[in-house]
Amino acid sequence: MTKISKSEMELMQIIWEHAAPITSGEILERLPLGRDWKNTTVLTFLSRLAEKGMVQVEKQGKANVYKALVSEKSYRGKETVSFLEDVHGGSVKSFMASLVDSNELTQQEIDELKDWLSKR
Repeated sequence: MTKISKSEMELMQIIWEHAAPITSGEILERLPLGRDWKNTTVLTFLSRLAEKGMVQVEKQGKANVYKALVSEKSYRGKETVSFLEDVHGGSVKSFMASLVDSNELTQQEIDELKDWLSKR
């Protein structure tokens, strides 16, 4: 699976949240406030996502309709494994130690993780 840019990820979030096929115009309407992309910018990112096998494009009348080919869960899972491999040599312990040592986790979050892990 090909990695996608942050901008492409913004569009994928909208597509995943919508769950049904969606047009570029509908995506443009759902962009966060402050994101002033023109339709051509959105179309460029959607074209790249199609080339990367993330979305399917289908012509419906005058509009193109986009549908996710990869689920959010699947994409995030593969990206997480890739990140662990690239940055931490595949070690979850190294990753967690980095979070704890950098004070990025609160005690409550650590307790929640312990509880979640014990139930697994």
